[in-house]
Amino acid sequence: MDSDVRRRAGRRAPADGGASRGAVEKQSRSAAGGGGGSARPYGWGLALLLAALFAGLYVLGHQVEERHPEPAELEVNARRFLRRLVALGPRICGSEENERHAVKILLDELEAIQKTVPSHHQLTIDRQVVSGSFKMQSLDGVTSEYANVQNIVARLGPAEPSEHSVLVNCHFDTAIGSPGASDDGVSCAVMMEVLRRIARSDVKLQHNIIFLFNGAEENMLQAAHGFITQHSWAWSVRAHVNLEACGAGGREIVFQTGPGHPWLVKAYAESVPHPFAHIIGQEVFQSGIIPSDTDFRIFRDYGRIPGLDTAFIRNGYVYHTPYDDERQITAGSVQRAGENVEAILLRLATENDIIDAHKQEVGTMVFLDYMGLFMLIYPDWLSELICLVVALLAGYTIFDTLRIRGLTVSQLLLSAGVQLFSWLVAAAVVAVIAIGLDSWNATMSWYAARGWIIGLYTAPVLGTLILVQQGLSGLLFPKLRSDPARLEALLYESQRLLLAALMIGLALVRLYSSVAFMLLLLVPTLVRSVVTERVCGVTSGPVHLATYILSQLAPAGFLLNLVAISLELFIPITGRMGNSLNPELIIGVLMTGYTILCSLYAMTSLSLVGCHRQLSRLLLLVGLLSVALVTLTPLGFPYSSDRPHIRAQRVWVQHVDRTFRETDGSVRRHDSGFMLMNMDRNSPRSLSDALPELATAANTGDDCDKELYCGAPYYYPFRRRVYENSYIAGPAPELAVPLEYRTGVEKRPDGVRRVHFNITGPDHMTMQLSPRPGVQLLRWNLADGVPLTGQEFQGRPTYFLYFSWGRSSAPWTIWADFKVSEQHETSDYLTDAVINGHHIHGPAMKSASLREFLARLPDWTVAVGFSSALEAIRV
Repeated sequence: MDSDVRRRAGRRAPADGGASRGAVEKQSRSAAGGGGGSARPYGWGLALLLAALFAGLYVLGHQVEERHPEPAELEVNARRFLRRLVALGPRICGSEENERHAVKILLDELEAIQKTVPSHHQLTIDRQVVSGSFKMQSLDGVTSEYANVQNIVARLGPAEPSEHSVLVNCHFDTAIGSPGASDDGVSCAVMMEVLRRIARSDVKLQHNIIFLFNGAEENMLQAAHGFITQHSWAWSVRAHVNLEACGAGGREIVFQTGPGHPWLVKAYAESVPHPFAHIIGQEVFQSGIIPSDTDFRIFRDYGRIPGLDTAFIRNGYVYHTPYDDERQITAGSVQRAGENVEAILLRLATENDIIDAHKQEVGTMVFLDYMGLFMLIYPDWLSELICLVVALLAGYTIFDTLRIRGLTVSQLLLSAGVQLFSWLVAAAVVAVIAIGLDSWNATMSWYAARGWIIGLYTAPVLGTLILVQQGLSGLLFPKLRSDPARLEALLYESQRLLLAALMIGLALVRLYSSVAFMLLLLVPTLVRSVVTERVCGVTSGPVHLATYILSQLAPAGFLLNLVAISLELFIPITGRMGNSLNPELIIGVLMTGYTILCSLYAMTSLSLVGCHRQLSRLLLLVGLLSVALVTLTPLGFPYSSDRPHIRAQRVWVQHVDRTFRETDGSVRRHDSGFMLMNMDRNSPRSLSDALPELATAANTGDDCDKELYCGAPYYYPFRRRVYENSYIAGPAPELAVPLEYRTGVEKRPDGVRRVHFNITGPDHMTMQLSPRPGVQLLRWNLADGVPLTGQEFQGRPTYFLYFSWGRSSAPWTIWADFKVSEQHETSDYLTDAVINGHHIHGPAMKSASLREFLARLPDWTVAVGFSSALEAIRV
């Protein structure tokens, strides 16, 4: 058979067959759809077109985050009030700034509004000073007790009293060292202005709106608990809206709803002018991946009240830092948030949804935002039905295509196996890169410059997918190599089979993130498989390819918008999640998943591209070059102090005085110095030039098996994430309020030993307990009396306790009952205990030596520093 016949038969001529390569390529191009061509009909043009389309969609999705209404009166007034709050500086529970000055600003503003309220409205103002305790399964688990914390509460209702209320909540206290403009001053400013607008309006309210300005959220959500469990108005609350932040400005997202009560998110979607909500965000947040919690948990768990949890997420780099000032909040975002809050409150307070809330408790609403253009919202049963219908439609068209194209089920399953294998290989490549970067001390380059993510992860994943899928497909399906259109169809159908399986799997376990897979499967199935191929009868050629590419745009736009949101959220979080986890693995896995899903269908189109080998090599080369630049040059340095785009490394320093005692109270060890809590993977290595004494610093991780909670004065219960900390010997801190305690053991008739603790000290204290072998902690006078266990220490349970007082001081008085078994040696003590006193505001917060220590830190760091005393005792 001569070379011309070979070409007509659709087979590639051998190198010595006498035909030029150009002739073959010319013949291939003339085939247009590749149905009978010997080579793939498209080249770099198609690859570049796909890249441009996806890049454009990503930019569009990112721009959505920056789109806000023009600032108007609402924002102007809210910012004016916000500046008054922020001018006070950090507002820590127990401080003069929080307990006196901020409270006065709030009360003065509320009283001024009260004077202007028309007769058809009634505004009542109350200041609550409350004490209590509760437990919370968050981080390591914590039992929290509070004394004399404050809430400022305003109830706006109709002239005739109503028995039903909707609650809206913010907190005016701040994290340590932060002025708290976004977290959560701006929410309080929005609430105040919304209250003013509704109070002066002609709207006839049917139900009350309770505006809760709570003064102790950063203290493990204490003030919200005090309101919902003890305030005289709490019984009337039927639903709540919680306003929070883990960033500054941008679009506020509804990331938690319910539980149950699908009517609430439906009311939100129907009433607010700028909706933004994602059930995917809800499932991610409730998984515990994000190291934060909000008052939503308290209203849900202790008030049994359904609600909406909203938060600003843009620019999380300034969250809980001194940089969180009013300038960081993007123009228009306050107007947007205010319009949304006003709309949902009016909807709930003027209609009867909240009266019948208990009748609408069952069920879940699936909700998602599509690139800021509109919201999709429908009940869970409909979601499951849609998934079933889409799966059936996809299944029918998959197997019908096999029949039409002359393909077999075994080929389909083998191709699906190739796809799965390529995903695993891509994940393995990413894992090698992530572990390698961590081993080479080159982590978090993307923290300051997100473009590195494309080079380090997106490009290698794409290169690996192309290499494995196209290579193995050509190897396993040799008869299809000469028919690119059939090979492309096989890959397309196997991708849809996998998507259908993933969608059904998530739906069966009632994870509504299945909506993402449903969109990915539905649109191409309808556009390509049903309309183009079956209705119009177009199965190849430029029209077929064009409609296929267009069908990818809608689901890809949704996914790429999710990518933008996810990176906006997760990248700053890696700067405060501790050094026990490799953040490269987290971002790498995240981007692997997104890259696979976003490029799923584009991968099948590459079966029609003759340059796929060169493309895969180019992408892998980009990945290799990126790794080299990050590891071998300063370009990968992760931090920046450049305003306004601050990307600072968080540094947490406690100036501590530690005393470790024997059972008789004698000192077995005493020291003082600076405890550097390593908040990200690069700490303390990144600080070694500024702090050369780190070379000889002790690693508290070495003490975790010897001393309870590693002998470190933990302020938050996050030992599982932050445990390898650096301890530099230094002078003792100057503590204005000493940490003092008394203990006593009472032998009770039932053989139980009741241990009494009476502790006085600063307004923030923590304690950890761990009973000795053969001793069991039965109950105590905190929360519901049942102790909440946390991390293990030497195989024994531990218990983390947190205490604070607000408006006025109070002692911390605890009793705990211990049951002693026969396994307990009579000469042994009952429990280890670590008592910590934290000076997180005021003159005693930073001694001269601590200020000098912090001044040595580089300008690309942002530091939180305070003084603590630790007493480790044996009772």
